[in-house]
Amino acid sequence: MRIQPWVAFGSIVLIALARPAAAAPAAGSGRDALVRAVRALGGEEALAKVSSYQVTIRRNIRSSADGIKYVTIEESFQAPDLVRKVSRVELAGRGGYAVASLQVYDGAAGWSDENEKREMTRVAGGALVRVRRVNLPRFGLLRQAARGDVESTLLGRVEVNGRKVDRVRIAHPQSEVVYDLDPDTARPVRLEIVAKDYREVVVMDDYQPAGGLTLPFRIETLTHGATEEELMEDRLTEVRMNPVLPASLFQSPVEP
Repeated sequence: MRIQPWVAFGSIVLIALARPAAAAPAAGSGRDALVRAVRALGGEEALAKVSSYQVTIRRNIRSSADGIKYVTIEESFQAPDLVRKVSRVELAGRGGYAVASLQVYDGAAGWSDENEKREMTRVAGGALVRVRRVNLPRFGLLRQAARGDVESTLLGRVEVNGRKVDRVRIAHPQSEVVYDLDPDTARPVRLEIVAKDYREVVVMDDYQPAGGLTLPFRIETLTHGATEEELMEDRLTEVRMNPVLPASLFQSPVEP
């Protein structure tokens, strides 16, 4: 499925200049291709300077287990790992019914009201991982491979859904990780992760400037699990890079 990105035009005339197609790269080390990809995102220096952000995401979820859900997420992040998420979930066919939830990680403990009583409780294990997870793409593994911290292999130019891409495999101990890069812009357009009983395909589109970076404002994630299949589409509607955030935003939301 191809989504046309929105573009705002003023009173200007756009002239499309023809350019020759990029030559297909030979197989070998993928580091050069990933270095170009990092530059296309704004460069390693700019990415490394992201110490905080606030983002609003409009998410549509189609799950084989839960049906259709519409989610609005407001997320705040402060390096190295402070996270606050406020989510509002609407279930298709339920009218005005909606569930609001809060998740906070204060650097030492996680808190969430995603429980039967809707009370703030301390979380652990897999739930804690979800509390600490951040949504704004920062391309951590891609950047590590571009620096040479992990091994990468350029597999050459392939066609995916009628589109030519340059494919790079990145070494990972638990899964198979493949990045597909646009041959003209070098931007990541697709990520595939395959592990035991699990496959995830992430499609990145609608790249826009955001605080010195160029980020995908539309991210579609298709997850195949052992018992469930889920299609999730995220659209970033507001992004603030490196805002000054008060410490109180990430404090434990209950009395100690």
